[in-house]
Amino acid sequence: MTEPVQRRARATRANLIAAAESIVSREGFGALRVEQVVKSAGVAKGTFFTHFADKDVLMEQLVAKRISRLLDALQTARRPNSAKGLAATLDPIVQLLTCERYVFDLVQRASLADGPIAEALSRLDIILTGWFGGLFGAPPFRTDLPPKVMAEGIRAFTLMAMARHVARPGKQTDPGKALAAHVEAFLMAPG
Repeated sequence: MTEPVQRRARATRANLIAAAESIVSREGFGALRVEQVVKSAGVAKGTFFTHFADKDVLMEQLVAKRISRLLDALQTARRPNSAKGLAATLDPIVQLLTCERYVFDLVQRASLADGPIAEALSRLDIILTGWFGGLFGAPPFRTDLPPKVMAEGIRAFTLMAMARHVARPGKQTDPGKALAAHVEAFLMAPG
C-alpha cells in the first residue's frame, strides 16, 4: 500500500517541478509564483507545500538541475590549457548564475546551506581541484598552492565577478571578462 502512495507522491512532485520549469522558461525565474505552479500542475496549494517548504526550495531544485547540466558538460569538455580558457569554460555557469538578480541571490543563500545548490557547487570545486591537480600543476602556472586552494580561489573570483555584475543593474558589465582578468592574475606564477 505504501509503494503506490510513494509513487503518486513522486509523480506529483515531478509534475510540480515540470510546471515550474515551463513557467521559468517562458517568464523567467523571478516571475514564478506558487499560484502559477499549482494551477499549471492542477493541484491544490497545500499539495505544493507538502512537497516544498516555499518557492525558494523549489527554485533551488530548478537552478541546481541547470547547474548540474552545465557541470556535466564541463566534466566531459576538454580541459582548458590557459587562464583565459578556464574563464571561458566557466562562462556558461557565470551566465546562468547572473541571468537574474533573483537567481544570484538564491544561489548565494543556498550555497551556504545543505541542499542541491551547495552540492552542485561542491561538484564544481571537485572538478576544478582535479584540473589544478593535473593539468595546471606545472609552469607557467603557479605551483605554490595546493589544488584545492587554487579551486577555492577561482570560485571566489567567480563570485566576485558575478557580484559586481549583479550589483550594477543597468550598467554594461561583463562578468566573464572580469573573471578572465582575475583568473589570469591568480594563476600566473608569482614574481
